[in-house]
Amino acid sequence: MIDCYRASESKRDKKATTIIAEASHGASFLYALQQKGINTVDAITEATALSVFIGEDGILRRSCSYKKNIAAVFKACIRENPDCPEPLTRILAYLPELRERRKNIQYLKPEEVHRIKQALTNIDSGLSLRDRAVGSLALYTGLRCCDIAGLTVNDIDWENELIRIRQQKTDAPLELPLSVTVGRGL
Repeated sequence: MIDCYRASESKRDKKATTIIAEASHGASFLYALQQKGINTVDAITEATALSVFIGEDGILRRSCSYKKNIAAVFKACIRENPDCPEPLTRILAYLPELRERRKNIQYLKPEEVHRIKQALTNIDSGLSLRDRAVGSLALYTGLRCCDIAGLTVNDIDWENELIRIRQQKTDAPLELPLSVTVGRGL
């Protein structure tokens, strides 16, 4: 199967490093199944496929990128063998839906944060009240600029000290505490 994948993706001008990574994860997945006694594609069940991703303790053992790489291997093999895609499409359906996790990277150094806070609180900084409010929202809540621009008075629950919005990028609801610092800025 891995040889089939490599041949297929080499024809598509995929980068060699990507082919190596995807093939490695595909081989790792198939080897993990072999360790569990699964020696044919037809013998792969949903439970055995999931067992590679989730340990007996229920903890996730594999990442979203691992799953994407395995899916790339199976999809390439389906393209190469369009007459008999059934076992491979079935296995693709068994792969768990995983979200990509990304770490929040601290971009500002502590000194920079301190200087921004000073500018937001200093009346003589030259910032308008609006600019201070926007700066406070960005610094203390981490809201995206598009969400700050779309913020309305109705999004602020003064009684419960909450900001409630629907994020423009993800369309997901978001509820944030309205700190005294941010509230004062608004």
